[in-house]
Amino acid sequence: MARKYLAIASVLVAASAGAAVPVPAQADPGDRSVSATVRNYSDERLSLIEFDVSEGEWLVKPPKGVNRNKTVTFSAESTRDTGGTAATATYKTRFGKVEFYLSNPWTQSSDYICDVPDELRCDVEGAGDANEAQVAYVIRYS
Repeated sequence: MARKYLAIASVLVAASAGAAVPVPAQADPGDRSVSATVRNYSDERLSLIEFDVSEGEWLVKPPKGVNRNKTVTFSAESTRDTGGTAATATYKTRFGKVEFYLSNPWTQSSDYICDVPDELRCDVEGAGDANEAQVAYVIRYS
């Protein structure tokens, strides 16, 4: 059975009757993005099986492979105001599938999940709910 590693960031909502919440001038409401970095510190080659965006669109699609001891980055962003982004990238190894899931919605908690076979371990670092969130998935042997 594969182990799931989960990092959930909480969303803080600031609101009060009659008060406006300041928004940075450079960010439009709904402009959410996630830059995902995969650091493969194992000797396994990760080969892309499939990838999908269920909300938003890819800015940089996941690469076809992640060689051993290499780092790659892919990213997705929202396509509408008050929208977020959610995507998955699934790779195979000799031990089984490795799946990366990212979700940075506008109004709910963000999720960053890495599902790996028992022989591997995945640590999720730097997850957050920022407009321009950055997350790192670090793959190692168990």
